[in-house]
Amino acid sequence: VNSIRIQYQVARAKEADLKSAFEDQKEEALDLSRKSVQYNILKREADTNRQMYEQMMKRLRETSISEEIDSTNIRIVDYAEEPRAPIRPKKRTNVLLAALIGLSLGIGLAFFFEYLDTSIKTPEEIEKNLNLPFLGTVPAIKIPGASRKTIDELIVLDHPHSTPAESFRLIRTGILLSTAERPPKSILVTSAAPFEGKTLNSVNLALTMAQSGSRTILIDSDMRKPRIHAIFNVENDHGLTDLLTSDMNPESIIQPTSDPNLFILPAGKTPPNPAELLSSEKMRKIIHTLSDRFERIILDSPPLIAVTDGVILSSLTEGTILVIQAGRTGKESVRRAAKVLQDVGARILGVILNNLEFKDYRYGYYYPYYYQHRYHYYHTETTETSAH
Repeated sequence: VNSIRIQYQVARAKEADLKSAFEDQKEEALDLSRKSVQYNILKREADTNRQMYEQMMKRLRETSISEEIDSTNIRIVDYAEEPRAPIRPKKRTNVLLAALIGLSLGIGLAFFFEYLDTSIKTPEEIEKNLNLPFLGTVPAIKIPGASRKTIDELIVLDHPHSTPAESFRLIRTGILLSTAERPPKSILVTSAAPFEGKTLNSVNLALTMAQSGSRTILIDSDMRKPRIHAIFNVENDHGLTDLLTSDMNPESIIQPTSDPNLFILPAGKTPPNPAELLSSEKMRKIIHTLSDRFERIILDSPPLIAVTDGVILSSLTEGTILVIQAGRTGKESVRRAAKVLQDVGARILGVILNNLEFKDYRYGYYYPYYYQHRYHYYHTETTETSAH
């Protein structure tokens, strides 16, 4: 036991020595590691300084060599040559830019003016924007060899084979087929604003009705600015005003025309109260009496927005036609006129687009050519018939 104890104590002493030696070695290892880090840092700095030194020495040698060489600051940038074309201005580029900018501005202005223009120019706009029946168009085409007065007024009578006359006949057909029961007897022709061509259309529609065999009377119910008597060159001393203010017989006032089926009732002298006269019961009786004697009654009235005469007459007739001048009448004006008619229970037969320039429309390339040859054909045929 004592021997083993001694051995144990000796082993413990060796263990303590080994631990002490291990700690010493550990401290030495850490010290070497710290020194190794410092050494690497110093080594990198030394390498960097050596590279900088070598570069500086190289630059110094290059500088010393360049100082010994005679040098100049003059160098050839470009050889002086005779120019073959001017540098400025660049005409082709400027022309292309000007054309591009002008085209862009033109298109922009065209769209801008189109946006500002609220007038009705094509039949499609009537059906799309106004939701009203479309009866037809009256072209603004001058008849060769005809006077201005004849063109503006009696187209159907003086030029029955012209394209405008054919347009009025197409409109007449649309009016007669506008109702399923029977064609309307009394028809009011009016417009939203003045100078839309309602008198022109009422006169020529009455002529087409008479030429179709219907006994027709054209009443000038525009007592403020009557014009029908001047168009047919008849007296206006007595007319509708006298029938409304007195007990005159209509037979003594109604005047015939060159067409045996067409008769005229002029407006007469301008009264101080046209609206009150037209809204009277006597006006209704006059229309009723004339409807027994005539198959068609065409009334020309003042514009709807300006005065109330047209609104009053629309409630007394079986149908109303709105005349719109292409490129002049605004959509809002037509909407207001249509609403005024609908508020009084008037029956709108349809809309006529008047004074349409076909050259501005998509069929413009066709109508002038067709019209000239058509007029030449009929004119020649009429001349030959007269000669025979």
